[in-house]
Amino acid sequence: MIGSKGTVQEQEAARQLIREGEVIVILDGLDELARNWGQNVVKNFMFELEALVAGSGKARIVVSCRNHIFETLRKTGSLGNFGNGKPIKISAFDCGTVENALRKKFEHALPPTSKGRQPDELRALALLAETPLLYQMVLSAGEQHLRELLGVCKDMPKKPKADVLERRRTDLQDKWFEVMLKETGEAKNGIKNLGLIAGDMLKRRSDVVEIREGGQIASNLGPLIQRLSEPPFVLFTGEQQRRNTYAFSHQSLREFVLAKCVHQEIIEGEFDLLTSSPSFDYEGGEFYARVHDLFGIEPYIEEHIIKRLESLLRNPGSLCEEQWNHLARNLFEMLGELLPDDDTIAEKATGVALKYLNPNPNALRYVSFKTRYNVARCLERIHDSAPRPYNRHTLEFHSTWPKSPRDDRHVGAHAIRGFHLLKQEPRPVPPLVFNGKSSRSGGLMHLEKIVSKALIDAVLQLDVPEMFEDAAFLGINCTHALIRWLPQTPDPGQIQEILAHRYTSKPMKQNIFWALYLRGAKGILRCLKRKGFFKDCGPLAWHDGKAWASEKALNAYNELLQADSQVKQPSDKS
Repeated sequence: MIGSKGTVQEQEAARQLIREGEVIVILDGLDELARNWGQNVVKNFMFELEALVAGSGKARIVVSCRNHIFETLRKTGSLGNFGNGKPIKISAFDCGTVENALRKKFEHALPPTSKGRQPDELRALALLAETPLLYQMVLSAGEQHLRELLGVCKDMPKKPKADVLERRRTDLQDKWFEVMLKETGEAKNGIKNLGLIAGDMLKRRSDVVEIREGGQIASNLGPLIQRLSEPPFVLFTGEQQRRNTYAFSHQSLREFVLAKCVHQEIIEGEFDLLTSSPSFDYEGGEFYARVHDLFGIEPYIEEHIIKRLESLLRNPGSLCEEQWNHLARNLFEMLGELLPDDDTIAEKATGVALKYLNPNPNALRYVSFKTRYNVARCLERIHDSAPRPYNRHTLEFHSTWPKSPRDDRHVGAHAIRGFHLLKQEPRPVPPLVFNGKSSRSGGLMHLEKIVSKALIDAVLQLDVPEMFEDAAFLGINCTHALIRWLPQTPDPGQIQEILAHRYTSKPMKQNIFWALYLRGAKGILRCLKRKGFFKDCGPLAWHDGKAWASEKALNAYNELLQADSQVKQPSDKS
């Protein structure tokens, strides 16, 4: 009635029914809209929804979204007035409910036990299956595969810690995929083929794939998609509005496929996904959590990522320049997301990062700006003042992100962000977060002069031989990382040199202000007054209608702006 086929009268009647609450509007998958089309489309959609309701207090509209993405959309203002309401959180089933349901479903398939007791593995399986997705996966595997799923729960503690629980849930998904592919005759190449499908989606930043004539999906993978769309497993679902168009039945399944393929590629050293797309920074914390869990407790960061990046500099093999940069960029994204809270490993990671940030001009492969601004992002995330591992921080932070700014823990500095965006862009939110470690006498402090100089040099050497946007992004991420790495007593000459550089943008200058302010570098800030560096630099970042800074920080910044407002031309002299 509301669509293009409805008459004007029918459309108005439908709107009236909605406003009067006679019709309940239920809209599923707001997170998918954000992933496929970006936050601006979500904003426009919510604006249209508000117009549809027209301020009615009777209208009943339900919009579903995954928890962490909902928090991201709300905190960035993408939900409009709908973001001010109190959401209804759908909790997981409790373990007892799940256990009773599994017992009834599989009573004839349960292994025999003494005195009629249920096996401990069943209780453990119920604990893992509190998540509705995993519960449905257990049911779809059926009685014939129950023993295989129960095997995942062997020796599982009765009250496992959160990290152990998540690792076992990853193991359960791994076993389910193994069962599904064996059952459908795809045990040999199934995961690799599913990786091609998920990789195609990633390259296009889309959650759907179309089976089309003449394309790789049609010629090779179309039958697989159609076969895995059937019960009992239903890995894919068809799009009703678009013929021959499919999506994974749940985003977590697509994320697991990518994680499984990436895990295999890193272990085996034979790369396909990681060399075909530079877009793994589009994936969120859940994907990196699955990669981490698949490796388990193996010390893979040093062995399979840091050493791999070292070897790529010496031996790029048969990879062309584009493939080589894709691989390096994606590995640095893995490194920044997964590095544990271990300063020894962080120091080794820092060493290899510097080789890519300011590469040898005679290197076997040219390191692109796009790769290098991911290197700078990695350096920011592995500093000992950052929350490590970063992927765990991203999963937990959005639900606890405080609205009020605190310069000592949360800083609205500019960085290149791309999560849930079709196009990356510089933004000050979510804020840079300090982990609250009080002592700065140890950690990576001995490297700060070396790294800060390397970050500054990376900016000073910009001559834009590539896309200007990539050069601008490199500069912004370097100055963002400088907020963590700048020594407690900075070099005034270096600071003035980077501020005077012709490619130092307003966001970069604001980042440099934060780096100095957080160190109490009042002397240097005073020296910068009336130099013209901050002329027309604009106000510090705003969010949610408020300046993302304390009054003290705003006053210090405004002093610079006011002092420079009378300067006609910026000066590069000390």
